[in-house]
Amino acid sequence: MSCLAFGPVNSRRLGLSLGVNNIPYKHCTYSCIYCQLGRTRKLTIKRRRFYEPDEIVRSVINILSQRVKADYITFVPDGEPTLDSNLGLEIKMLKKKTNKPIAVLTNSSLLWMETVKSDLRKADLISIKIDAVSEEPWRKINRPHKSLKLDRIIDGIIDFSRDYKGALITETMMIRGLNDKPEDLELIANIIAEIKPKTAYISIPVRPPAESWAKPPSEEHVLTAYKVFNEKAKTRVELLTSMEPPPSTTEDPIEYILATTSVHPLKLEYAIKLLREKYSNTHQMLRQLENEGLIKIIEHEGQAFVMRRF
Repeated sequence: MSCLAFGPVNSRRLGLSLGVNNIPYKHCTYSCIYCQLGRTRKLTIKRRRFYEPDEIVRSVINILSQRVKADYITFVPDGEPTLDSNLGLEIKMLKKKTNKPIAVLTNSSLLWMETVKSDLRKADLISIKIDAVSEEPWRKINRPHKSLKLDRIIDGIIDFSRDYKGALITETMMIRGLNDKPEDLELIANIIAEIKPKTAYISIPVRPPAESWAKPPSEEHVLTAYKVFNEKAKTRVELLTSMEPPPSTTEDPIEYILATTSVHPLKLEYAIKLLREKYSNTHQMLRQLENEGLIKIIEHEGQAFVMRRF
């Protein structure tokens, strides 16, 4: 199976989500300290072609042809999806070929570009990342490309929200000591109120982050964030503070594990459960994948995760 499409996975926001990986590993506009894929290898804001649109569509149709269910086809790649200059064309082709709603999860850093806005307007749901709206926490958390300007990004987000016809949601990743103070949360919530999303999600790191010192805030701080957003954001607020349910698959579990972990770490217990559906020697198979240099198993916050090696 091509890693250009993976899943479906149980998404905490989108139900059953069939992922599209339209960006090579860690080409991104940010190098977020909490990124579950590690530090960015290619920090860039230049949009260009990466894969052929036909190849992406074939990968998606190949999975759907196995009679799997999917609520959304979601662009959630190894980097920032809007760096792909073919994004608009790919969305258009997938909607025509699959008749499925299309979602894009973006860090919103390129929404000041008219070409990016035009591409994203073709999707049915857009998730916009807003971790900070003041300079210091933005630079510490997101570690942006040197040419990016925060005020320009925020203006682009607001402008896009005014004429976007699909479902718009926001996600804010809380990091202990960096953006969890009430004054930071109020500033973020005020911008969200201007955007008027369908739902504002508050997240914490639940998978191994790029930097081990990027810790989730205390429960008290999460509760404060929920209260502040409820008062200021003027929309529905939900918490994303736990792992999604375990996946299931009809395809070869090894291919599924490799494809899924190329985009985000997978709890070790989930990987074992998947392998047991087809194989008896699950731990031996995991050791073999480790020995072949395809995966690694790491500990985070007292839990074991399978991660893809690149």
